[in-house]
Amino acid sequence: MDIGRIDPRDLPWDISETTGEIMSAEFLCPGVYYISSSEIVDGGSEFYAVDKRSEVISDAAKAYGRRVDGVADCLLYPFERQGSGRRIIAYEVQRYYVKRNLPQADNRELLDAAAYGMESYPEYFGLFLLPLDTPMGRVVRYKTLMNGVFWAETDKATEIIAVAYPRWQDVFTPYVMRYAAYAGQDEGAEADDAVECLCFPEQAAPVVLFELRNYYHELRDSPYIDAPALMNAIYRNFPDYAVAFNLLEQSGVNDVASLLINAAGGDEEPHGLTENMIAITKDAGFRFLRFEREYRERQQQNQAR
Repeated sequence: MDIGRIDPRDLPWDISETTGEIMSAEFLCPGVYYISSSEIVDGGSEFYAVDKRSEVISDAAKAYGRRVDGVADCLLYPFERQGSGRRIIAYEVQRYYVKRNLPQADNRELLDAAAYGMESYPEYFGLFLLPLDTPMGRVVRYKTLMNGVFWAETDKATEIIAVAYPRWQDVFTPYVMRYAAYAGQDEGAEADDAVECLCFPEQAAPVVLFELRNYYHELRDSPYIDAPALMNAIYRNFPDYAVAFNLLEQSGVNDVASLLINAAGGDEEPHGLTENMIAITKDAGFRFLRFEREYRERQQQNQAR
């Protein structure tokens, strides 16, 4: 069977009771199909369907598949269901193409699948890696603040914040992106074409970390970031940013619940939350990155020996 669109009736199974009527289908590689259905299932209408007997797809990838009732050899990977494993299937299909030098091979798709996979499936792809060479120098020391977000020192005695692709996508405002540089980006390449780590100089760290904390909940509880000191640093170094952010927050622009109600025809007055605003905290200082806890634990371990 040739790679490409097929008649849905040529699929090796009838899975319409689970997916609804299949509107279109594609043969991707031996035992792997893309299908689009007429109904919303698990939040969407697109799936990968994999034959459990396929030798192209690894056992590790098959473990993520959803079994189809009454169809022994079919595994489904809904595109919109969190944790469905569909990024893993996309990666292994592209790996199949690349290994065989097929016309469908697309290095960017392979990299994208792996990068998004590191975000959602680190147990399969591994954790994000920090590039050694950055626009601010070669990394000689670093700490992982969360998977894909790093503090680092370089051989130029400078500190940077590095954010792996695609962790930085849709996170930063234009204000913060002014400070960004792409590790490994070819000269003249468009930023959106660079599947690279985004690097920020030390002076931009307060606003960079502030916007990352607002986007990623797991970073809000980081033992490495002192939130009051971070806000103090923003007010000291970026007063225009602090004032603009607080005005927007007061206007209710971040009150998503009220905005959704109004979009549905309601009449809810958007309002800001005081706890979300950038505030000055007396005696908190400006030292917002703190790694002493690790050092204290190491000292305690050494003293106990």
